[in-house]
Amino acid sequence: MRIALAQVNVTVGDLKGNQAKIAEFLARARDSKADLVLFPELAVTGYPPEDLLFKPVFIRENLAVLRRLVSLTKGITAVIGFADQDRSGKLYNAAAIAADGRLAGRYHKMMLPNYGVFDEKRYFTPGNSPMVLTLKRSDPVLGISICEDIWVKGGPVQAEAARGARILINLSASPYHAGKRLERERLLARRARSAGGWICYLNLVGGQDELVFDGGSLVVNPQGRVLLRAPQFQEGLYVVEIPASSGSSAQGSWSRSAPALDPDEEIFQALVLGTRDYVMKNGFSRVVLGLSGGIDSAFTAAVAVAALGKERVTGVSMPSRYSSAGTRSDARRVAQALGIDFLEVSIEPIFRAALNSLRALFRGRLPDVTEENLQARIRGTLLIPPATARCTATWWGDSR
Repeated sequence: MRIALAQVNVTVGDLKGNQAKIAEFLARARDSKADLVLFPELAVTGYPPEDLLFKPVFIRENLAVLRRLVSLTKGITAVIGFADQDRSGKLYNAAAIAADGRLAGRYHKMMLPNYGVFDEKRYFTPGNSPMVLTLKRSDPVLGISICEDIWVKGGPVQAEAARGARILINLSASPYHAGKRLERERLLARRARSAGGWICYLNLVGGQDELVFDGGSLVVNPQGRVLLRAPQFQEGLYVVEIPASSGSSAQGSWSRSAPALDPDEEIFQALVLGTRDYVMKNGFSRVVLGLSGGIDSAFTAAVAVAALGKERVTGVSMPSRYSSAGTRSDARRVAQALGIDFLEVSIEPIFRAALNSLRALFRGRLPDVTEENLQARIRGTLLIPPATARCTATWWGDSR
């Protein structure tokens, strides 16, 4: 069976844009002669949709998008994450199985995470039945699951394997943290060996507020060996063939897996993707950040340039009486090295005015870190107006 893993970057709430993205990758999968194409958890709505799920119109429109996508599956089968609703109004984190222009089935996620960044029990009802199916009589039996389902030992994935599923498909929106890639690979290797089947793990990629989804989709053989590792932090369509014989090696459009990133590069790429998507998905045109001449603001500026390009980044030095000539020159050198616009705005007049206003409260006290901390508030005040009015941008950076 030829399977395409569509590791896509969708946007929470952008149903029209997500539909176009899924349709594009569906067409690419068909062009690659795939029998089956997989899309991530809640690909239609974006993840996590949170309180958008409480809006009836959002649910209806998400279902309408799904119907339009189902109609595009002539000659191919797709498994697509969406938000389902039953006749009683209960919501489900669901996967639609669309085959040759019709909805062939739907699976409801059984294990709903409710810890850390996850709050799925607030929105969804758990499913109550594992799902196995065969697309064609000669095809292997498939098992369908969603994200947390595969993390729980003895959960639906094991039940599907017991029912004869030989290819275990898992649609995920698994957020990144340092070390997560290795953690996933070890888990999936255990699940594949325990189930005696292939695992096709398809993960979301992209940034959403404080979350970064790193992709890194995987195909693992029954012996627990990773046959395909998709790149982290990149969109793409990755095609493999699951062989007829369980002992054979997978063959696909890739001759080998993407190399694993070293820990520092992995963290840097996560920051770049999170920054880029926060800016782009919120419609900002550029970013404005404070440059102090220190390593922290220099690194922040480097991330911004890697994410957006130097033409969309402005660095602002805001010196005061506490700023040395060295830090002021270092801030300028950082901007020159990165090729970004640079401004210098002294905060000394505002700082003097603040000290004058607080003179009575500070009487009898020697200057300490309190006066220095006033600088951060002043610098933030100066950064916000150009960020919100002049540059249509977000802002962050070193405001010490």
